[in-house]
Amino acid sequence: MKRPSTTDTTWKHHKQQILTYSWLRSKQEDAKPIVAGIIFYLNELVPSYEDLQALQIDLENEQTDVEIGAEDYEKIMNWDETMEYPQLSDELKERRSIRIITINDDEIESALERFDEVVDDIENSIIKEKNGCNIKNAWKAEAEERTCSACDFRTFCGNEKNKMKNFKVP
Repeated sequence: MKRPSTTDTTWKHHKQQILTYSWLRSKQEDAKPIVAGIIFYLNELVPSYEDLQALQIDLENEQTDVEIGAEDYEKIMNWDETMEYPQLSDELKERRSIRIITINDDEIESALERFDEVVDDIENSIIKEKNGCNIKNAWKAEAEERTCSACDFRTFCGNEKNKMKNFKVP
């Protein structure tokens, strides 16, 4: 996927996942101290048209953590999908594709609390479904559009974001 906006809930979820994984790894018998986790956003290496449009919005709203040089900035901000695909620098694509998350105990604790909340939501949804509640009412559908397009329940889910789109790739 593309690197999410710094204000997007996915941005926070990815960090929580890395922190949770680091805690799990620390519990293994042969565990060494974990100082960082790395996420690779592979779409950043060959961004789609939709990814570039989202990056334009992130830049306009200052919702990206990766500094962009003037030449790449101009290419991105002056581009629209009727134009030829912009040739962004390899440096920018590589920097946007790698996210390093520092591991610390306080943030791990917070991530584990959030993990417990997610597990609780899942368990409550399962209980509702087992007690006869239909699946649309038993489960929360709060995903973003791109997640909806990959979900097995998209054909009957009531989430308004669930509108199938064709993603253009350069």
